[in-house]
Parts: sequence; C-alpha cells; structure tokens
Amino acid sequence: MRQIWRRTQMRISLITFLILIAIQQSIYCQNTAPAHVNVVNIENHTGFDVVHITFPTPAENTDPVNALVYAEYFKPNTASKMPAVIILHHWKATDLQIERQIAALLAEHGIASAVMVMPYHMERTPPGKISGEAMISDDIPKTIAAMKQTILEVSALKSWLQSLSEIDSNRIGLIGISLGALVAARAYGEIGGFDAVVLIL
Repeated sequence: MRQIWRRTQMRISLITFLILIAIQQSIYCQNTAPAHVNVVNIENHTGFDVVHITFPTPAENTDPVNALVYAEYFKPNTASKMPAVIILHHWKATDLQIERQIAALLAEHGIASAVMVMPYHMERTPPGKISGEAMISDDIPKTIAAMKQTILEVSALKSWLQSLSEIDSNRIGLIGISLGALVAARAYGEIGGFDAVVLIL
C-alpha cells in the first residue's frame, strides 16, 4: 500500500511540475559566463580529455549544498573549431553513466560536450535525501525555484562554452533525457541561441 501511495505521489509531483513549466513566468537569463570556473581534475582518454569543473550557481538564495555547479567537459583532441552540446540527465540520477557514454561518442566524432549535474542531484543532494528527490516535490515554490536555478545554470554553462577558443560559438546544442529533456525544452525557449536540441523522453 505504501508503495502504491509513493508512486501516486510521484505521478502527482511530475504532473504538477509539467503544469508549472507551462505556466511559470519567463526567466531572465543574462547569458554571461561564470566569473570563476574551477578545474578540479583532467582525465586523459584516447582522442579526448574530460575536464571536471565547478562554478558558483548564478541563482540567488539557493540551498548551500546547491551553491556549486558540477560539470564534465568532454574536449576532443582536434585543432579545428568544434560544435558543443550541453547534456542533461534524468530525474533522480545517481550517476552520469549514460550521459558520459553519449559525450564520449560525440567526442569521437569531433563534438565537444558538457555534462551538467542538475540541482539536488548527486553531489548536490541535501543530507538525508536521495538524489533528485528535492528538485520535484509538493513544495511548489521550491520546485519553481529549482527549475529557474537549472535554467540559469544551463545559460551560464552555455556562455562558458562559447567563451572557449576551441568552440564554434554559433554551434551550441542541447541534449536532455527524461527530466533533462523537460529542462532542455524550457532552456531552448528561454535562453535562445541554441543551434539544435534533442529531447529523449
């Protein structure tokens, strides 16, 4: 009985989230790169490098655990200007395995990408919560704030990619999976300047 109730709650939360996406007000995105991007680690792979970065969230009044954005930049080893893609994971993701596979495949074809950890997931999970649980909930103001925060972070990451000398700033795309697809659709409309978007539901 408890399992059925939890599933019902999840469905209600998801439906509420979809409605909020449709009706909430436009989000103002400055389209400016983060003031400080910290390189945490660099992994060397055949044909590409993976640069682990963090930067402060551009959103205001966030939970302390969500004040830092985590992303992995897949950089192909090529001398020519490259297109780039931002990849967003599914709801309650506990790792980036699928997104890393997509990013590695793109890198092998000369396309850079940045895999971003969305608010309240993985390293950004509040103590006592499971990954992603706090992003969509029956706390409507918090859910709206989380959506706004994610859009602002995607905008900042896009601007950072465009600032890199190896990236063709006119060829930036978006890939979203499940919840990431919903966010990507909203970001595509709010931020602008994306060359393409792929939504995987």
